[in-house]
Amino acid sequence: MANNQDYVTIVIPFASASEWNPLIEADVRAMIDRLGNPAGDAMKNLLDELAIVHFMSINVIGADATESRAFLLVEATVDGPVDAAIDAIAASTGALLSPIIAKACGLDGKLDLRRILQRHQHPMSRDPIGLRGRARGFPFRGLPGMTVKQINANKTLYYAAARAVNELRGAMPTIGPQSIFLRVRDELDRDKIHGPALKQPLPALAFAERYGASWIESERDFNAFDVGLKLFVAQWQWLVLLLVPPFLVAFGLAAWVTGLCSRWSWMGLLESVMLAVFPAVLITIMLVSATMLAFYNNERANTPTDIDPDPARIAEIMRRENAPGLLQNHMTSVTHALPGLLRRLTLLLAWQVVATASGSGLFRPGFLANIGTIHSARWVQLPGTDRLVFVSNYDGSWESYLEDFITKSASGATGIWSNARGFPRTSWLFFKGASDGDRFKRFARRSMQPTRFWYSAYPTTSCEQIRRHAIIVSGLQNAGMIEKSPSDAEAWIDLFGAVPRPEYALEYEEIQALMFGGMKYRKRSVCFALGFGTANPGGNRHPYHHVQQWLAGLDIRFGDKIGDGTVCNIAFSANGLRKLGLDRELSVADCADPPAAVDQPGFPAVFALGMHDATRKRILGDPANCNLEWCDDTADAVLLLYPETVDTDQDGRADTDPVEAIFQAAVAAAAAAGISVIKRVDTELSEASRSHFAANWRAEKDWPSGQAVVEPFGFVDGISQPKVRGFPGVGVAHDPIHGVEPGEFILGYNDNRGQFPPSPTLSRDFGAIGMDAQELLPSTPTNQPQRYPDFRQRPIDQSNVRDFGRNGSYLAIRQLAQDVDGFNKQIDRPA
Repeated sequence: MANNQDYVTIVIPFASASEWNPLIEADVRAMIDRLGNPAGDAMKNLLDELAIVHFMSINVIGADATESRAFLLVEATVDGPVDAAIDAIAASTGALLSPIIAKACGLDGKLDLRRILQRHQHPMSRDPIGLRGRARGFPFRGLPGMTVKQINANKTLYYAAARAVNELRGAMPTIGPQSIFLRVRDELDRDKIHGPALKQPLPALAFAERYGASWIESERDFNAFDVGLKLFVAQWQWLVLLLVPPFLVAFGLAAWVTGLCSRWSWMGLLESVMLAVFPAVLITIMLVSATMLAFYNNERANTPTDIDPDPARIAEIMRRENAPGLLQNHMTSVTHALPGLLRRLTLLLAWQVVATASGSGLFRPGFLANIGTIHSARWVQLPGTDRLVFVSNYDGSWESYLEDFITKSASGATGIWSNARGFPRTSWLFFKGASDGDRFKRFARRSMQPTRFWYSAYPTTSCEQIRRHAIIVSGLQNAGMIEKSPSDAEAWIDLFGAVPRPEYALEYEEIQALMFGGMKYRKRSVCFALGFGTANPGGNRHPYHHVQQWLAGLDIRFGDKIGDGTVCNIAFSANGLRKLGLDRELSVADCADPPAAVDQPGFPAVFALGMHDATRKRILGDPANCNLEWCDDTADAVLLLYPETVDTDQDGRADTDPVEAIFQAAVAAAAAAGISVIKRVDTELSEASRSHFAANWRAEKDWPSGQAVVEPFGFVDGISQPKVRGFPGVGVAHDPIHGVEPGEFILGYNDNRGQFPPSPTLSRDFGAIGMDAQELLPSTPTNQPQRYPDFRQRPIDQSNVRDFGRNGSYLAIRQLAQDVDGFNKQIDRPA
């Protein structure tokens, strides 16, 4: 079966107008009502069995003051060719549809339903000419490429996978995403029902893409100028067709006139051509200006109808909305298009702009701007009339649906509906109009008609759920990618959550506790600079196996909840990482032939060189012959310990000071593993009294040095702190001047400029040192799964690079001597 959705649009005029028409219309409406909205069991069961109809509605577009004829509108969204779908619908539902069609057409006896439906089917077209048999219109697919059978099959697989995931999480709370995925995949693969379903091919999901897709920027930051430029590039052919003909006519006329004024010669012909260019351009500009002026006057002449709709009719419409247990709704709107050739062209132009925006990569496939709640919709102008009909199948309530258009796509809605009588005041086709929310809602409600019959193949499933189900199944079918990528596995697990993880959401469990704050309540702390000792090559073990064992025994504290006990964090120097196996990524060896050097994933040069390098010393202002007490050429790592505060005399003896005992125990454990302490720096803090500081500040008194010594120069820390998006408690509103993006501190996230800071990456095989980077490390930021991740296999040059730095940061440590007397003298001198 074809994966393309198509649109059935059947417009059947009632029998010739007569005084009996109102009664006939009422009878047909009553017959349609009996089919149900939502569809009753009789019709629903028949269409469910077909499994090719996504949505179907039947309505009477009644006669009014400007149109004496009534029409029966049968519209459906189907899988596969329209002709085949119409034949199937006629064959399956003929017993229920035939009486309705016969009544509307004034026919008695048996009728050929298939023939009637086929004859009145009108494909939609945006062609200005309006080909015979076609109706001017514009369809919109919210779930392109998804068939009814696939949607229902994916839903079944989703529930089976969700049940397995919940059972595993309940039985093993600490199990990782990759392990969960592999167990669920194996369980479903062995199942007699779900196993074969997993082997059914799933089409490429148009809406599922990785970071860098063309619509990502539009979703993050909508820019009207950028949108207009992209539309111009996508539709330049139309502009050429509109501007070139008048230019050629004007050019030919001007050339002919100038040619009459000179004798024939090749030089005279050239002069005539050159002289004709300017008047041709001028005439073209005048024609364009005249057209714009005519449109402006036409727009001013359209008087908005600013009245409330009939409450009785609205009550009838609302009785058919928000059916219990259903997540979807249907609406039918009927308006009259403004008269004239100019308005016919502007309507087609608006359709073309929206179609181009939704089909050129400007918006995510299946979305209008950021609106992703539309399953299927269409605009159609009934053939031979000025009736403009809009039908839509959407998620949620009508109020929220219209609110989405007002806040997210007002220009698109204005561009189309501004060509209808009574629409709120607009400006240059696309502006104002729908942005006047209250009047737009009144206009839309006033144009609506009750949907007599409406069928949905999956009324309890929203667009968001359908997309998630499809991506989950896609992941199960592309297990090779997920089982090798922690980022993909975590993204797959996130799809089972109620709310998608936002891009700025931090992976707390992967971020060391120090990143969330300075732990001011742990007043005593220490920084140990460590050396990894000598290498011990031999056997199949790593030369620094003793360091690996020591690291495995450390209780590194992650997340924002530091809990009880000693908080232990660690940072590595470039030298330490070289010893642990990243020598190639951190190599700073001289290259005999620099042009032949090959760029490869690794670390920035600033980190690889270190502070001890002569080039870095010059930048930092350190004397070339300066002998630092300790630096990153000898220190392989720093161990940061923050014990719980204990009331003690703090005499520094391990037998009487519990905190010192903790420090000495850490030193002993390191020494036992062959790791030495190069330098110890105690980082004891004296906490300032904020209330006392505020009182003295208001009284303009000096800060009493004995009560608030925070650092030797007397500066108080913590008066102003940045609010990092995604950190605990930063979800509330705060002064924007304090707000920063997590990427300003933590690698792997957006910074304040909306970019991902460069992060250390790895790509080679580390099996020799017992580490599989492909299975242990996350994907790079530009390859991170987004809201709708794509789990298909990716090219090797994109999928084998892993982000070593994600959720980490660069810790700059400089131990400085503070000359308080010298500082005070320097301040006193100019004062």
